[in-house]
Amino acid sequence: MRWFGPQPKQLTTFSDQLCECNDRRCALGAFIGEVLVGVGSYVALERVSPTTVEFALVVAQGDRLHGIGTSILKRLEDEAYLHGARRMVAEILGANAPMLQVIRDRGWTNSLRRDGSTLHLEVKLHGAE
Repeated sequence: MRWFGPQPKQLTTFSDQLCECNDRRCALGAFIGEVLVGVGSYVALERVSPTTVEFALVVAQGDRLHGIGTSILKRLEDEAYLHGARRMVAEILGANAPMLQVIRDRGWTNSLRRDGSTLHLEVKLHGAE
């Protein structure tokens, strides 16, 4: 999530809402000990479809390629399905090799569509495996 202006004044309220998993949004963190090493989130795309969510994922540079992103994404997928989502979408830079590895790990490479330097991902959710 990026802010192109001032951060919200009620940051605690905002963070509490962000971390509440429901049919509109969810954020999950991955920790090694007490250190946050990854975050994944989804937000419902209500203007597209009430059952479509867009996800974002970030893992600390030194902790990439160890399955953390794949684990976060699987958990996000399960949470989204549990809360009524049936499709997940994302925009991925074609040069983002770690994220493309996560997509391969999930078996989603056939769901990618290229648009210049960006890849569009759209997958159907099937619930907990």
